[in-house]
Amino acid sequence: LDVPVTKVTGDARAPGRVVGGDGAGPFAINNTGDNELATLRYAMRTADIRAVEEPFEAAGQKFNRGTFIIQSATRAQVDAATKELGLRAYTLASAPTVPMHPVRAARVAIMHNWTSTQTEGWFRIAFDGAKVPYDYISVEDIVKTPALSERWDVIIFPPGTGNNRAMIDGSANTGRPIPWKNSPDFPNI
Repeated sequence: LDVPVTKVTGDARAPGRVVGGDGAGPFAINNTGDNELATLRYAMRTADIRAVEEPFEAAGQKFNRGTFIIQSATRAQVDAATKELGLRAYTLASAPTVPMHPVRAARVAIMHNWTSTQTEGWFRIAFDGAKVPYDYISVEDIVKTPALSERWDVIIFPPGTGNNRAMIDGSANTGRPIPWKNSPDFPNI
């Protein structure tokens, strides 16, 4: 290769920042399918963030459907968040006139049943990496919570967690209790 290169030491991160104008917003962050948009939503929990439902043009840029419009944060807050996440926010003269809807920071739970924690572990790693907070709950938590929607907006039930029908119906009654302590038949519990 004849192209000059520079050795990267430490983290390789796209440069993020607020671009254009010196105003206080609103700010647009183009939806390019970047996972960091989810991280941004939770990092800026109190900000009024909306997603556009149609493409639009502003600030000399074309913005895709799903672009985030941040209306209630300071330029310094948006600049700090975008620098950390490698996102580029554009200062707009005014909010776009296309339809928009609020983007909430959903209250998330990941459910487990102790039969196969490896698969759900991959979900937990992904959420941890994206800095998306979640509750790690069991089937018993679902049973004990009378109004699930008052506590969580989304409950993720990862695949590969064993027999899903048994999780709904319970274990079949074989006449033998399932011990939850060491016994000669189950010495490793």
